[in-house]
Amino acid sequence: MEEEPEEHLDDYGGVSEEEDYEEPPPPPVNMRRGRRDTVYLAATKVEDDWRPPEFPKTDEERDRIHKYIEKTALLSYLDPSSKDLVVTAVEKLEFDDGQDIISQGDEADYYYILDSGKADVLIAKPLGSDPVKVNEYGPGAAFVVAWCHAGDVLAGGSFGELALLHGDKRIATIRATEVLKTAPGLASDCSRDQHCVTWALQRDTFRKLMMQRFEEQRLRALLVSDSDLQWKASLEREGSVPLQGEHLEGTGPL
Repeated sequence: MEEEPEEHLDDYGGVSEEEDYEEPPPPPVNMRRGRRDTVYLAATKVEDDWRPPEFPKTDEERDRIHKYIEKTALLSYLDPSSKDLVVTAVEKLEFDDGQDIISQGDEADYYYILDSGKADVLIAKPLGSDPVKVNEYGPGAAFVVAWCHAGDVLAGGSFGELALLHGDKRIATIRATEVLKTAPGLASDCSRDQHCVTWALQRDTFRKLMMQRFEEQRLRALLVSDSDLQWKASLEREGSVPLQGEHLEGTGPL
Protein backbone atom coordinates (compact mmCIF):
# COMPACT_ATOMS: atom_id res chain seq x y z
CA MET A 1 0.00 0.00 0.00
CA GLU A 2 1.46 3.31 -1.10
CA GLU A 3 1.90 6.01 1.51
CA GLU A 4 0.04 9.20 0.80
CA PRO A 5 2.15 12.34 0.68
CA GLU A 6 2.26 14.25 3.94
CA GLU A 7 0.14 17.38 3.97
CA HIS A 8 1.18 20.62 5.70
CA LEU A 9 0.12 24.22 5.74
CA ASP A 10 1.95 26.50 3.38
CA ASP A 11 2.90 30.10 4.09
CA TYR A 12 -0.59 31.24 3.14
CA GLY A 13 -2.50 28.80 5.37
CA GLY A 14 -3.43 26.45 2.54
CA VAL A 15 -2.74 22.75 2.24
CA SER A 16 0.13 21.72 0.02
CA GLU A 17 2.08 18.57 -0.59
CA GLU A 18 5.64 18.25 0.67
CA GLU A 19 8.01 18.07 -2.24
CA ASP A 20 11.70 17.41 -2.47
CA TYR A 21 13.56 20.71 -2.47
CA GLU A 22 17.03 21.26 -3.86
CA GLU A 23 19.19 24.27 -3.09
CA PRO A 24 19.67 26.38 -6.22
CA PRO A 25 23.23 26.42 -7.55
CA PRO A 26 25.37 29.38 -6.45
CA PRO A 27 25.54 32.27 -8.90
CA PRO A 28 28.54 32.39 -11.24
CA VAL A 29 31.57 34.11 -9.78
CA ASN A 30 31.33 36.96 -12.27
CA MET A 31 27.78 37.71 -11.10
CA ARG A 32 28.67 38.20 -7.47
CA ARG A 33 28.77 41.84 -6.60
CA GLY A 34 30.61 43.42 -3.75
CA ARG A 35 32.90 46.25 -2.79
CA ARG A 36 36.09 46.47 -4.77
CA ASP A 37 39.08 45.70 -2.57
CA THR A 38 40.58 49.02 -1.57
CA VAL A 39 43.86 49.51 0.21
CA TYR A 40 43.98 52.91 1.87
CA LEU A 41 47.39 54.48 2.23
CA ALA A 42 48.86 54.92 5.67
CA ALA A 43 49.09 58.40 7.12
CA THR A 44 51.82 60.38 5.41
CA LYS A 45 54.58 61.79 7.56
CA VAL A 46 56.03 65.13 6.50
CA GLU A 47 59.64 65.58 7.53
CA ASP A 48 60.57 68.93 9.05
CA ASP A 49 63.06 69.64 6.26
CA TRP A 50 60.86 68.35 3.42
CA ARG A 51 60.28 70.64 0.48
CA PRO A 52 58.18 69.85 -2.59
CA PRO A 53 60.15 69.18 -5.77
CA GLU A 54 60.49 72.06 -8.20
CA PHE A 55 60.41 71.49 -11.94
CA PRO A 56 61.25 74.47 -14.17
CA LYS A 57 58.47 75.91 -16.31
CA THR A 58 57.96 78.93 -18.50
CA ASP A 59 55.52 81.62 -17.44
CA GLU A 60 53.19 80.49 -20.22
CA GLU A 61 53.26 76.91 -18.94
CA ARG A 62 52.57 78.01 -15.36
CA ASP A 63 49.60 80.10 -16.49
CA ARG A 64 48.26 77.21 -18.52
CA ILE A 65 48.57 74.73 -15.64
CA HIS A 66 46.78 77.17 -13.32
CA LYS A 67 43.87 77.23 -15.79
CA TYR A 68 43.82 73.44 -15.89
CA ILE A 69 43.74 73.21 -12.08
CA GLU A 70 40.71 75.50 -11.92
CA LYS A 71 38.83 72.96 -14.08
CA THR A 72 39.75 69.82 -12.13
CA ALA A 73 37.43 68.60 -9.39
CA LEU A 74 40.32 67.29 -7.32
CA LEU A 75 42.47 70.43 -7.22
CA SER A 76 40.15 73.37 -7.86
CA TYR A 77 39.14 73.61 -4.16
CA LEU A 78 42.72 74.30 -3.02
CA ASP A 79 43.66 77.73 -1.74
CA PRO A 80 45.85 79.92 -4.02
CA SER A 81 49.04 79.09 -2.12
CA SER A 82 48.49 75.34 -2.45
CA LYS A 83 47.70 75.70 -6.14
CA ASP A 84 51.02 77.50 -6.62
CA LEU A 85 52.80 74.62 -4.91
CA VAL A 86 51.07 72.09 -7.17
CA VAL A 87 52.04 74.07 -10.28
CA THR A 88 55.65 74.07 -9.12
CA ALA A 89 55.63 70.35 -8.23
CA VAL A 90 54.11 68.89 -11.42
CA GLU A 91 56.59 67.34 -13.83
CA LYS A 92 56.37 67.41 -17.62
CA LEU A 93 56.21 63.85 -18.98
CA GLU A 94 55.97 63.09 -22.70
CA PHE A 95 54.68 59.91 -24.34
CA ASP A 96 55.02 58.58 -27.88
CA ASP A 97 52.08 57.53 -30.03
CA GLY A 98 50.96 54.09 -28.81
CA GLN A 99 52.81 54.30 -25.49
CA ASP A 100 50.85 53.53 -22.32
CA ILE A 101 50.69 56.41 -19.85
CA ILE A 102 49.16 54.16 -17.21
CA SER A 103 48.45 50.43 -17.43
CA GLN A 104 45.48 48.55 -16.02
CA GLY A 105 46.46 46.49 -12.97
CA ASP A 106 49.59 48.50 -12.15
CA GLU A 107 50.16 50.26 -8.86
CA ALA A 108 48.99 53.88 -8.94
CA ASP A 109 51.75 56.46 -8.63
CA TYR A 110 50.99 59.63 -10.60
CA TYR A 111 48.07 61.94 -11.32
CA TYR A 112 48.11 63.37 -14.85
CA ILE A 113 46.83 66.51 -16.55
CA LEU A 114 46.83 66.33 -20.34
CA ASP A 115 48.53 69.33 -21.93
CA SER A 116 48.62 68.32 -25.59
CA GLY A 117 47.89 65.32 -27.74
CA LYS A 118 45.23 62.63 -27.37
CA ALA A 119 44.87 59.58 -25.16
CA ASP A 120 42.55 56.58 -25.33
CA VAL A 121 41.04 54.87 -22.29
CA LEU A 122 41.09 51.07 -22.61
CA ILE A 123 39.58 48.49 -20.27
CA ALA A 124 40.17 44.73 -20.36
CA LYS A 125 37.46 42.54 -18.80
CA PRO A 126 38.76 40.25 -17.46
CA LEU A 127 42.28 41.54 -16.98
CA GLY A 128 44.53 39.97 -19.59
CA SER A 129 41.90 39.88 -22.34
CA ASP A 130 41.91 42.23 -25.31
CA PRO A 131 41.19 45.77 -24.04
CA VAL A 132 38.25 47.74 -25.40
CA LYS A 133 38.34 51.50 -25.94
CA VAL A 134 35.69 53.18 -23.80
CA ASN A 135 36.86 56.79 -23.36
CA GLU A 136 38.99 59.36 -25.11
CA TYR A 137 40.87 62.41 -23.87
CA GLY A 138 42.17 65.12 -26.11
CA PRO A 139 42.00 68.71 -27.31
CA GLY A 140 38.51 69.20 -28.72
CA ALA A 141 37.86 65.45 -28.79
CA ALA A 142 34.55 63.96 -27.70
CA PHE A 143 34.69 62.33 -24.28
CA VAL A 144 32.74 59.08 -24.37
CA VAL A 145 31.78 56.97 -21.37
CA ALA A 146 30.27 53.55 -22.08
CA TRP A 147 29.29 54.80 -25.54
CA CYS A 148 27.27 57.70 -24.13
CA HIS A 149 28.30 61.20 -25.23
CA ALA A 150 29.26 63.30 -22.24
CA GLY A 151 30.51 66.53 -23.77
CA ASP A 152 33.82 67.79 -25.10
CA VAL A 153 37.14 67.84 -23.30
CA LEU A 154 39.87 70.31 -24.22
CA ALA A 155 43.48 70.16 -23.13
CA GLY A 156 43.55 70.00 -19.36
CA GLY A 157 41.61 66.75 -19.02
CA SER A 158 42.92 64.86 -15.99
CA PHE A 159 43.08 61.21 -14.99
CA GLY A 160 44.65 58.90 -12.40
CA GLU A 161 43.26 60.65 -9.32
CA LEU A 162 43.02 57.34 -7.43
CA ALA A 163 46.80 57.54 -7.21
CA LEU A 164 46.44 60.52 -4.91
CA LEU A 165 43.55 59.28 -2.79
CA HIS A 166 43.86 55.50 -2.34
CA GLY A 167 46.21 52.61 -2.89
CA ASP A 168 44.05 51.08 -5.61
CA LYS A 169 45.58 49.54 -8.68
CA ARG A 170 44.85 51.10 -12.05
CA ILE A 171 41.40 50.17 -13.31
CA ALA A 172 42.09 51.13 -16.94
CA THR A 173 44.87 51.71 -19.43
CA ILE A 174 45.46 55.23 -20.77
CA ARG A 175 47.33 55.09 -24.09
CA ALA A 176 48.82 58.03 -25.98
CA THR A 177 47.57 58.24 -29.55
CA GLU A 178 48.15 60.50 -32.53
CA VAL A 179 49.27 63.94 -31.41
CA LEU A 180 47.04 66.75 -32.63
CA LYS A 181 47.27 70.52 -32.46
CA THR A 182 45.51 71.88 -29.42
CA ALA A 183 42.95 74.63 -29.17
CA PRO A 184 44.33 78.14 -29.88
CA GLY A 185 46.04 79.75 -26.91
CA LEU A 186 46.49 76.56 -24.90
CA ALA A 187 49.46 74.60 -26.21
CA SER A 188 50.12 76.24 -29.54
CA ASP A 189 53.60 74.75 -29.80
CA CYS A 190 52.19 71.23 -30.20
CA SER A 191 52.27 69.66 -33.67
CA ARG A 192 51.57 66.23 -35.13
CA ASP A 193 55.19 65.06 -34.92
CA GLN A 194 55.57 65.85 -31.21
CA HIS A 195 54.82 63.77 -28.14
CA CYS A 196 51.67 63.58 -26.05
CA VAL A 197 52.53 65.97 -23.21
CA THR A 198 51.25 65.62 -19.65
CA TRP A 199 51.87 67.30 -16.31
CA ALA A 200 52.33 64.60 -13.66
CA LEU A 201 51.97 64.95 -9.90
CA GLN A 202 53.57 62.21 -7.82
CA ARG A 203 51.32 60.63 -5.20
CA ASP A 204 53.58 61.15 -2.18
CA THR A 205 54.28 64.75 -3.21
CA PHE A 206 50.57 65.52 -3.32
CA ARG A 207 49.88 63.84 0.01
CA LYS A 208 52.74 65.65 1.72
CA LEU A 209 51.60 68.96 0.25
CA MET A 210 48.11 68.36 1.59
CA MET A 211 49.40 67.25 5.01
CA GLN A 212 51.62 70.31 5.16
CA ARG A 213 48.68 72.60 4.42
CA PHE A 214 46.51 70.71 6.92
CA GLU A 215 49.09 71.17 9.68
CA GLU A 216 49.34 74.89 8.92
CA GLN A 217 45.56 75.29 9.05
CA ARG A 218 45.34 73.23 12.25
CA LEU A 219 47.99 75.42 13.87
CA ARG A 220 46.09 78.56 12.89
CA ALA A 221 42.90 77.06 14.32
CA LEU A 222 44.68 76.26 17.59
CA LEU A 223 46.05 79.79 17.82
CA VAL A 224 42.58 81.24 17.25
CA SER A 225 41.13 78.82 19.81
CA ASP A 226 43.80 79.79 22.36
CA SER A 227 43.10 83.47 21.74
CA ASP A 228 39.39 82.80 22.14
CA LEU A 229 39.97 81.04 25.47
CA GLN A 230 42.07 83.95 26.74
CA TRP A 231 39.30 86.38 25.74
CA LYS A 232 36.69 84.30 27.60
CA ALA A 233 38.94 84.10 30.66
CA SER A 234 39.20 87.89 30.75
CA LEU A 235 35.40 88.16 30.57
CA GLU A 236 35.08 85.69 33.44
CA ARG A 237 37.36 87.85 35.55
CA GLU A 238 35.12 90.81 34.76
CA GLY A 239 31.94 88.81 35.44
CA SER A 240 30.56 89.27 31.94
CA VAL A 241 30.73 85.81 30.36
CA PRO A 242 28.18 85.45 27.50
CA LEU A 243 25.66 82.63 27.66
CA GLN A 244 26.45 79.54 25.60
CA GLY A 245 25.36 80.15 22.03
CA GLU A 246 24.93 83.89 22.62
CA HIS A 247 26.69 86.12 20.11
CA LEU A 248 28.24 89.34 21.38
CA GLU A 249 28.62 91.53 18.35
CA GLY A 250 31.94 93.31 18.06
CA THR A 251 33.71 91.35 20.81
CA GLY A 252 36.34 88.65 20.63
CA PRO A 253 38.12 87.09 17.66
CA LEU A 254 35.95 85.88 14.77
